[in-house]
Amino acid sequence: MKEALFWIFIAIFSLTAIITLLGITGVIKTIKEHYLNALFTALILEVVAAVVLLFQSTNFLSPNTEEGPCLEEVITRAGLAAKVSDAADPSDFLVEQLKRLPLLDQSNGSVQQLTTQLKEQDSILAVQKAEIKELETELQQLGQQFYTKITRLRNYISQYGGFINLAWRAEEKNRVYQLLIEIFGDMGLVQEEAKLYLDEGRSQINYKAVQKIYKAYKADLKQPVDGNTKVYVGEYDTILFIRTYLNQTSY
Repeated sequence: MKEALFWIFIAIFSLTAIITLLGITGVIKTIKEHYLNALFTALILEVVAAVVLLFQSTNFLSPNTEEGPCLEEVITRAGLAAKVSDAADPSDFLVEQLKRLPLLDQSNGSVQQLTTQLKEQDSILAVQKAEIKELETELQQLGQQFYTKITRLRNYISQYGGFINLAWRAEEKNRVYQLLIEIFGDMGLVQEEAKLYLDEGRSQINYKAVQKIYKAYKADLKQPVDGNTKVYVGEYDTILFIRTYLNQTSY
């Protein structure tokens, strides 16, 4: 509507100017003088009105500012040209996109929260990995200590001619008994270590209690024990000890 009115006013102004100029120059001689004066006056008023409106709408004293990019250029620069082709009006399309900004802010907040949680979980996982590594190192050290004890026990067995009878002169085998208490403890066979001693200072070993643990262990493995007076520990028993220890530490 505005565009139609604009062109109508342009046409009226153009016709007024042409007729007036032709009448003044004498090209059209049929125009009476009072009509010609009226046309000239109208032309002057139209020119004055156009100039006044032009000055009102344009600030000639302010510095020149470059016009911003058009909507199509903004959409193209944003990489949304393919999507805007389905919209009837680019401005409506931009309005819809702007409406999505709050949702995008919320999504970004959720993503940032998840990112923070992932970083926290990664930190916890790193700490747990370090703890596992420390435990593995400690377990390896304990394993080495256990094998060292088995080696010492084998040396005692060799000194006693291949077998140690725990029931024969037990008081002369304190070092062997003490070593067996440590080995049984590493194997998880000792429930209450205090019961393996006769005093609070743990200077006197309860030989019968240690023999009981050993005989119960052998019975669980379906290994024969000759009796209360023949409780033998041999080279093969050390192999059984190692198997039990490995089975225990593999879980």
